[in-house]
Amino acid sequence: MSFQAKGQRRSSTICSVEILQEKLKCEWCGLDYLPTRFPQKYCSRRCYFEWRERISVEERFWKYVDVRGPGECWPWTGTKDRNGYGRLYVHGIPELASRISFRIHKGPLPEGLEACHSCDNPPCVNPTHLFQGTHKQNFTDAVTKNRIRHGENHPFSKLTQDTVRVIRSMPFEIISQREVAELLGCSESTISEARSGKNWK
Repeated sequence: MSFQAKGQRRSSTICSVEILQEKLKCEWCGLDYLPTRFPQKYCSRRCYFEWRERISVEERFWKYVDVRGPGECWPWTGTKDRNGYGRLYVHGIPELASRISFRIHKGPLPEGLEACHSCDNPPCVNPTHLFQGTHKQNFTDAVTKNRIRHGENHPFSKLTQDTVRVIRSMPFEIISQREVAELLGCSESTISEARSGKNWK
């Protein structure tokens, strides 16, 4: 009996391999292809994203917006990043939902500018709560409103884990370590250590 049980498992494995060797037809481009993992409908990521984006970005955007009153926050109900900001894939690349909302309602953001929140609510995509600004202006606004704790707000620690996460996501080709240190009321070496993970994991 034990021999048959082993044989059955082996036969099942061979069957699985044979299924993987079978060519499938891509449901988007129509080409035959060998699947690299278990049943998939598209021969490549490109075909998958082209199929998915046959629906306009704007249509997909509204699918994940909880529209409320004109002055209320409109929460994003789709995928969010670790900081709570909504994200939507556009041409295979994740884009902030707030930027998409800004573009739909107010036009494209100039290069180097971001969609900043006046409501300080990351998932919000209400266009009346969004304004354009540089990363430095956005960061300064967060510090001014105490969304990022700093200086005398930290008797025991210069930085919090949340602040470190924000620092690591900053484009330091636009804003310098010295400027960030001045805004947070700490030394430039503290910012450097936060970025490198020397004192923060």
